[in-house]
Amino acid sequence: MINYSVKEMESDKTSRKAYELKSSGKLAEALKLYSKLAASSDEPRYHMAYALCLQDMSHWKQSIEVLTKAIDLNPPYCLPDAQLSLAVAYLKVNSKKKAIKLLKVCADRPPEYPSYETLDSHNNRHTWQ
Repeated sequence: MINYSVKEMESDKTSRKAYELKSSGKLAEALKLYSKLAASSDEPRYHMAYALCLQDMSHWKQSIEVLTKAIDLNPPYCLPDAQLSLAVAYLKVNSKKKAIKLLKVCADRPPEYPSYETLDSHNNRHTWQ
């Protein structure tokens, strides 16, 4: 049995509320909750969610700082997504050299998803031509 602390349960409740707000288009309200979660926790998923909400609001520069923190927390389950989102943010703020360097890291990473191998056959079908 997993024992969760009161703080962890409250954080999960707050995270669900923030997700609901973001999903319903209430980005500013979601951002406030994600900001509080990230400030009070070293849980990488809160930092990722905060950064992605910042990006949804086109706050690219701020998202770089938050994504860097998420990556520093070394989350194996969201590291590829964090790096790719960071590369996009670098492009948006015209840090193209940093973006290219990070995109190369992402491109060189071996595929981890079981369905990855099927992408080539699907992507080679140019049905729009």
